[in-house]
Amino acid sequence: MKFLDKITKATEHKLIDNIITIWKKLKPSKGYWVIASSVIAFIFSQSRSWQWAEALASYADKQTEYVTWWKIVSSIAIEFAEPVDWGLVGLGVFVLIVVTYAFGKESDLKSYDSVLKEVRDNTLQNDYFVRELERKNSEIDSLSIKLKNSFSENERINLSYKMEKLVADIEDWKKKAKELQARLNEYSSEVEIVENIEEILSSKGINEALNYLESIDFTRDEVRNEENAKALLIQADLYNLRNEYMKAEETYKKSIKFNRTFSNSLDFVNYLSKQNNVKEALRQLNIMKLEVDFSENEKLIYLGSVANSHAKQNQLEEAEKAYLEALALYRALAKTNPSAYNPDVATTLNNLAVLYRARNQLEEAEKAYLEALALYRALAKTNPSAYNPDVAMTLNNLAVLYSNRNQLEEAEKAYLEALALYRDLAKTNPSAYNPDVAMTLNNLAVLYRARNQLEEAEKAYLEALALYRDLAKTNPSAYNPDVATTLNNLAVLYSDRNQLEEAEKAYLEALALRRDLAKTNPSAYNPDVATTLNNLAILYRDRNQLEEAEKAYLEALALRRDLAKTNPSAYNPDVATTLNNLAILYRDRNQLEEAEKAYLEALALRRDLAKTNPSAYGIDCANTLIMGVDLLDQPKEYLDEAEKLLKVYDGVYGAERLLRIIKQVRGR
Repeated sequence: MKFLDKITKATEHKLIDNIITIWKKLKPSKGYWVIASSVIAFIFSQSRSWQWAEALASYADKQTEYVTWWKIVSSIAIEFAEPVDWGLVGLGVFVLIVVTYAFGKESDLKSYDSVLKEVRDNTLQNDYFVRELERKNSEIDSLSIKLKNSFSENERINLSYKMEKLVADIEDWKKKAKELQARLNEYSSEVEIVENIEEILSSKGINEALNYLESIDFTRDEVRNEENAKALLIQADLYNLRNEYMKAEETYKKSIKFNRTFSNSLDFVNYLSKQNNVKEALRQLNIMKLEVDFSENEKLIYLGSVANSHAKQNQLEEAEKAYLEALALYRALAKTNPSAYNPDVATTLNNLAVLYRARNQLEEAEKAYLEALALYRALAKTNPSAYNPDVAMTLNNLAVLYSNRNQLEEAEKAYLEALALYRDLAKTNPSAYNPDVAMTLNNLAVLYRARNQLEEAEKAYLEALALYRDLAKTNPSAYNPDVATTLNNLAVLYSDRNQLEEAEKAYLEALALRRDLAKTNPSAYNPDVATTLNNLAILYRDRNQLEEAEKAYLEALALRRDLAKTNPSAYNPDVATTLNNLAILYRDRNQLEEAEKAYLEALALRRDLAKTNPSAYGIDCANTLIMGVDLLDQPKEYLDEAEKLLKVYDGVYGAERLLRIIKQVRGR
């Protein structure tokens, strides 16, 4: 039976009439929660479908008005693990529409077809996907059993890494598989060979499906060019699913040669962006501009892609130009249809503000954030579940901006409002919003520390840490970095309060986590390992544990030197900081030759950095020059050099403090 026939038959089920009658009677009370969960339980007990549960979870992310019973739905559905009975899925979707119709707002209503399409496109219904995912999940189960039964610490660490990598690989595979499934669904009535592809994929697997497509002679034919282009997009998706990225790219290019449209050109651009080939993505966007006629909405999507691609390349002027053009178009559309286009105006303003902040144009950034915030607040009045997350995000961004400008009262006010919103959202959807609660608490703690409100800072850090630990239990690869960062921040706070034992304990736990992360991804996490080692060395020096301090500094220095080989502009500042700290340590131990050697290397690096970027590194260079005269008997002319560097920082506290120290050193 065809899919649509199954749906039609299922929706004629006599159960539907009974459901509608019961719900209408219960409408004034809260009894419909029980009925809704009972009906959904019945549907899932019949369909026994984990794919359906997963599709519901994806759909439910956008349906925050009904989170409570969506959670009931998911918890029931997740128990089942057999292929989809699409007739019953259709029945389930119809039930969802009835619930929304009976108890929702008019603005929440969606057509049966639109909900069904959304659920269907998020569900892996082809038997090949079902088998492959079951195989991958069985690998996780096998690793889990080995991990549970292992008594060797090294083996447990290795198994944990393998499991985390496998989980990440499966998530990536599922995203690609869903994209392919959605394309097969879309083209099923448009491309003649789709039924063959689906049948071969289902019965024989991906290799045979690709062999079938590779055997077809896709020759140019005015009648079939459009169909050939779509078939080649399916082939490109299959290569992508098999991680054959070069073949996927070549197949995308073939598809575009047959029939360049806005849709397949944008698909190719998005593919290139995911492969971090942003340069080629921008080239393809330029070709699109010349060869494709855009509708009004397509032009807006195009401008967004152009702006985001330039921003990724740090080509901020070009990104700004595209954002401003898109903003002007959205503003014009919003004049006649504000409910449809004001969200896009707000999103574009937010992106523009992020760009301005990156360029240190803080006034322009604030102006854009405030306008975006006003729009999101207005939208949230009529649809709080949809737009309160955007209000909270914009408040958080604005608070970071205020912190950077040392407007700490305004920053605190914005953080606290964002935190209240995120806490409220997390009550009904903790898995989605607890990470945001933790992030905002962490930001707030940093602010409290800057204001010397150390008790408030500790309280915020500890709550953030508890949330991140809880999140890391189910997703360690995603949240252990946040656990480590919060522990590191907490350790710095404990050091400020002279709670050195607590600080050491937090640093050591953060260090252990970061070392583990760096084993599988050294380029991403070795900088964090080095930072924690540097902080730990400062702590040991303060406790007069000078050997431990030296050992930690030297390991941090080795890591930072290695990182600077491939990215000197990013890591030479850290090399200089560690050398500077090491020079002070050697001076404390009366190892004056080693102290001078480390000092002179730090000074040379900071002089070079200050030449190329005086606004960023001038104060650090001046600090090292003054330290040399004050502690290591370096030439007094260094004070003149430092003074010259500092005089350009008018009204900057750090520069003014160092100028006062210069006077003190000269007076000795």
